[in-house]
Amino acid sequence: MRIIVVEDENITRQWLIKNIEAIDFNYHVVGEFSNGQMALDYCSKNGVDVIFTDIRMAVMDGLQFLEKINDLESNPYKIILSAYDEFHYARQAMKLGVHEFLLKPEATRNEIEHILETAQEYLQNQRKKHKLACQDKINAQEKCLQYFLKQDGTLNENEIKQRFSANNIILKEDSLAVSTFFVRTTAESSQVKEVIQLFLDSEKVCGYCTEINDHEFVLLYSPDIKQTREGIWTKLYHLLLSHFGTEIYAGASKQGGGLTELKNLYRQASSAKDNRFFFCVPGLQMYENMQIYAETGELAYRKIIMQIKELLDHNTINMAEKSLKDFLEHIKQNTDLYPAYIRALCMEILSLYMQHVKGYALSMQDEETVQEIELAFSSRFSTYSELKEFMINAHHKLTKILEEKAKIRQYSMPVQKITEYVTSHYAEKISLELIAEQVHLNRTYISSIFKKETGGKFSDYLQRVRLDASKVLLQSDSEITLQSIAEQTGFCDAAHLSRVFKEHYGISPMEFRRTKQNLIQNT
Repeated sequence: MRIIVVEDENITRQWLIKNIEAIDFNYHVVGEFSNGQMALDYCSKNGVDVIFTDIRMAVMDGLQFLEKINDLESNPYKIILSAYDEFHYARQAMKLGVHEFLLKPEATRNEIEHILETAQEYLQNQRKKHKLACQDKINAQEKCLQYFLKQDGTLNENEIKQRFSANNIILKEDSLAVSTFFVRTTAESSQVKEVIQLFLDSEKVCGYCTEINDHEFVLLYSPDIKQTREGIWTKLYHLLLSHFGTEIYAGASKQGGGLTELKNLYRQASSAKDNRFFFCVPGLQMYENMQIYAETGELAYRKIIMQIKELLDHNTINMAEKSLKDFLEHIKQNTDLYPAYIRALCMEILSLYMQHVKGYALSMQDEETVQEIELAFSSRFSTYSELKEFMINAHHKLTKILEEKAKIRQYSMPVQKITEYVTSHYAEKISLELIAEQVHLNRTYISSIFKKETGGKFSDYLQRVRLDASKVLLQSDSEITLQSIAEQTGFCDAAHLSRVFKEHYGISPMEFRRTKQNLIQNT
């Protein structure tokens, strides 16, 4: 507790100081003065918690001193040292916010101790009120900032200025900038914001911070001429690291543009931050350093997209696969690209594959595979590693279909038609007579040419297609009955399916299902 004593009688002043400091070592008399002017000069430059002051003094008396103190922002606990014949000053003193009157003849150590204990309670309550008031102010500012950051449509300049003024938000329009950052930490968000505010105050940066999502913060600030966005953020980045020891992904917008550009600046900062997060590279990304154009001026990676298209057109699937892997590896090194642009490039590549796949007659299983890939790509893929894993898996599935279809095209046209028909109609009742009608050829000729080109009988081929389809259903749906699977794959009934399945694979359908489920659970 910081205490000053204002008393023109030296003996009285020294006696009071001695007794105050003897009560508790936390009570510090930081100043002693013989008149109000000297005390006022001190209080205008230093913080004071408690004031003991006499009334009658030369130069500036106690009441004049207390009146001047009220003009300062501080609100200390005020005690008047009063003689018996000065008690008529009480009313005037009350108007000046005096808390206690201490009659000099009755001043004892116990009385002084009681007064200081009361002062301690007062100061604690004042600090709580001040803290709550500050928090209310900060909360109001945060709500105001969040309102404009999340608002859709065009921002109204007059409304922004009015709302900012009402919430004591002061930002220079010509140097306005926005930064967003994600802090991977177990610390409370309030702790992060407190450190940021202390940093802004110490660096004399005009700025305001709000939490926009869980551990994701937005900082609006106006650097002065001597400050740069990158310089400010380098200091803040290292400060947050030292306090929280964690990963920080940050993005900074361009600078200026006025209050109506607030939403756009926020979008720029978010895009830059997403770039750092996407590549899992902690640090700061400046929005102006991001690009989607190559050195030649054309959109980045357009040539490799066209190359993959040409390779697929010529059915050189292995070379197309190499180009895709080279593309994914190169993307990993080019960390200034927009994540949205990278996702668009990947979607375009998969579209090329799916376009070629859809040029064939597809089985139900193949169609489901293509649909799953199309649906999965609606996912955001917030990191490069997630996107790469998806691309590799999707490419593998689509390539497998293309390779199988390419093998079929090695057959003569009649056999191609037969295999395509079986692929599309294996769930139905199929016979050589029906196939003969579909391809307009003799039954005996079909049987002979099919065995000659494929190396097996037509009935064995049909059975293998149906068994493959039944395996897919057994793995994909643990609730579907064996009878339902038999009906969907062209077998007479569950018993027929079980017998053929065990003859071919050496285990029953149910054993196959349990084995696959155990493998999935253990991975």
